[in-house]
Amino acid sequence: MEFLELYYETRIYASRHLDNSEKNAVVEHIKDSISRNRWSIHKNEKNNKFKQMSGMNYSQIMDIIKTYIQPKNIVCVIPNKNYPEQGSQELYLLKMYIKKFSVYVKVDITERGAEFWSIHSLTGPLD
Repeated sequence: MEFLELYYETRIYASRHLDNSEKNAVVEHIKDSISRNRWSIHKNEKNNKFKQMSGMNYSQIMDIIKTYIQPKNIVCVIPNKNYPEQGSQELYLLKMYIKKFSVYVKVDITERGAEFWSIHSLTGPLD
């Protein structure tokens, strides 16, 4: 990976700060959405690559997220570049471990559930 590609991948442009009550609510919403099977994962190249690299299917990945997600995993809220064509104005950015992999997760919280836009291996620290 080239330096600039890595540099820009690890830069976060947060749209606002979160308080603990919002983090707790987001975690509970994600857990509930996974428990009720109201989740989806965008089937893009990077998500598929992570699925293949981890040796798990998407349901197994969701089970790990549901089991281990904590409010401290939420890094920030970021603008959704695809809005208004797709999704909400903001996505939640999480950092956590799935199996032995450090990953970042971008998730959209909707009335119906949780829509996971990105589940990628983290190639450097999030700044």
